Amino acid sequence: MGQPDMQSPWAQSNQTFPSWMHRELRSLVWQSANNPPSSSRRLNAVSFVHQLFLSSVVAYPELWSIRQNYYSEASLAMVEIYKELEERKISISICFACSPEDNLEIINAVETYCHQNPWSSDLVRLSLLMGMGEVEIAEILDIPERSVRRQIAALPIIGASTAIVRATQQA
Repeated sequence: MGQPDMQSPWAQSNQTFPSWMHRELRSLVWQSANNPPSSSRRLNAVSFVHQLFLSSVVAYPELWSIRQNYYSEASLAMVEIYKELEERKISISICFACSPEDNLEIINAVETYCHQNPWSSDLVRLSLLMGMGEVEIAEILDIPERSVRRQIAALPIIGASTAIVRATQQA
């Protein structure tokens, strides 16, 4: 009696974790897109992912322990939202960790690679779609930073896309 319900937000809404995340991220995208200051209609995928995580972890600290799953699912959800907007021909552009013109090329390369190499899909998504650095990826995936560095350097997939991502991060 008097104890708050500490059930996860997706359990409270009778949803699976991926469907809850997709709904929440889509809601954040639409809120932002409908605000008058967003006249450029260019929205940053990474900021939505971090915003949802930080606001959720404050209310549900146990979310911190599943952050690897969170960021993996969030990157997938943002790709789905990006594709939905593209299909609907809506004049909102979601940018990942690259220039908007390269979104589709990088998304396709990442999806192809992840399908062929599922064991390193989280690392690839966090690096190329979310633009996370080696230290952050190592922390989230709970693997040594040196291992992250070695795996990123060995990625054959996205030579050109990796260069594009790194160039945009340095700009």
